[in-house]
Amino acid sequence: MIPTRKAEYGKGLAAVAFLLFLTAFYLSSHKFGALMPLWVFGWVFFGCGGGATFRWRYIPALARVFVLIGSALMALAAVWPWVYKESWLIPLSGGVAAVASVLAILSGWIYLRATASRESQV
Repeated sequence: MIPTRKAEYGKGLAAVAFLLFLTAFYLSSHKFGALMPLWVFGWVFFGCGGGATFRWRYIPALARVFVLIGSALMALAAVWPWVYKESWLIPLSGGVAAVASVLAILSGWIYLRATASRESQV
């Protein structure tokens, strides 16, 4: 089977959904040790979005969303020693998990449509 661009896009969205699920898990852990994974996930999102690029006109909208998510995660990791026992982190982690669920379902749908249309052409 020859991979298509849509199939690769579906796989990429699945990876983003997985990272967001892990982020939601660490946000709801109420442990100080979650600081480092949040910082690393923030850098991953920031870097994938091209956050080190200073030409914002040339960055696509999805990449800008990644930069904003990464910046928010790194900012949260910076203040994590003071907020890791706060009660508002549980609803925040629920929201992140809901977004990750929608992305996981969307990525599966995109991947299945791409592979099904490819196999019907063969």
